[in-house]
Amino acid sequence: MLVLLVMALAGILAYAMLSAAAVQATAGANAAAAATARAQAESGIHLAMYYLLNPGNAPASFSPPCKVTATFATTQPAATIPGSVTIQVGSLSNHCYSVVSTGSSDSSAGVNPVMRTITAEIQVGSPLQINQAGAFDSPITVGLNATFSSPNPNAPAIASNNAVINDGHITGNVTAQTFSGTPPTNGSVTLAPAISPPAPASYQSVNDYTQPYVYQGTLYYPVLIGSSISTATSLGPTPGNPLGIYYTTGNLNVSKSLTINGTLVVGGTGSLTNSSSITITPLTSQPNTYLPALVVNNKLWMSGHSASLNVTGVTYVASGIWGISTNSATNVTINGALLITSNAIANTYTGTTSVTYNSTYTNIPNFDASDWASNSSVKIIAWSE
Repeated sequence: MLVLLVMALAGILAYAMLSAAAVQATAGANAAAAATARAQAESGIHLAMYYLLNPGNAPASFSPPCKVTATFATTQPAATIPGSVTIQVGSLSNHCYSVVSTGSSDSSAGVNPVMRTITAEIQVGSPLQINQAGAFDSPITVGLNATFSSPNPNAPAIASNNAVINDGHITGNVTAQTFSGTPPTNGSVTLAPAISPPAPASYQSVNDYTQPYVYQGTLYYPVLIGSSISTATSLGPTPGNPLGIYYTTGNLNVSKSLTINGTLVVGGTGSLTNSSSITITPLTSQPNTYLPALVVNNKLWMSGHSASLNVTGVTYVASGIWGISTNSATNVTINGALLITSNAIANTYTGTTSVTYNSTYTNIPNFDASDWASNSSVKIIAWSE
């Protein structure tokens, strides 16, 4: 009986040891399969980036929005890496593609295939680095009460593909077809008759920030506001609009103070009329979103005796700055850059203008649509798994 008992215990121990070894082997195989699946998924994201950067090398089936299944093979030894990956590429939205890459291991070693999914937002194109304090596609007269300055020697205080007349204060370099008036301080003048337009050709060239946008993998919507601000108003990011983009579809009349933490777009062919105070600052919690602070598709009117516009970031005004009634005490202050397509600063505006170049706010990847004619760079802006 004792011998039988010992043999039974030995059998139980042997079975336990074999079971533990089998479980360990299965766990190891599962871990290897999971690592393979994740590696396939990550490879799929990079493959999508390569195809977006080099569409001529992509298979015919890769034309977003699309779904592509791929396998990867090593060259030494020449064998297929276990598993495969399926890549789903969404439609282009604000120069970003949503890519979902699902990697799968194979069924080797008796282990069921394991799947891992990675989602990424991939931005395509060359960023437009705005390199002027003031950029104009028309003649510009810097008035007595106007100041343009750039501490960056590689970024002119003023660039124009037309004439520049300086009756005010320019600190930094100037690039223009012709120049007259007071020479710039701490800078030089470069005459460049063939200079390309330093500002967008028209408001239609500027990215339409009124459209839905993808941010960190989620679709959000800018907020439409009314045509007038008649009570003190403060606007900023919300759960449904985390980038704080506010817009109109036409004219906007501001008669009471307006403060925006984000972006204001006066859309359609609308003009902005300011008879109070407007302050726009970038999102301090999202320093890498690179959005303009103010986009006006027509004219900026400064009206009344004490109106003020204070903008931190890039300001684009398609048809220039104008004055209404008595506006000698008004002021426009911009810390970033000012871009104007036509009319520049009209002589009806008699207030002060102060523009200081600040490169912190001027790297806007999708500002000028004409800058995206070719895909010369790709960047991952969001990643989740």
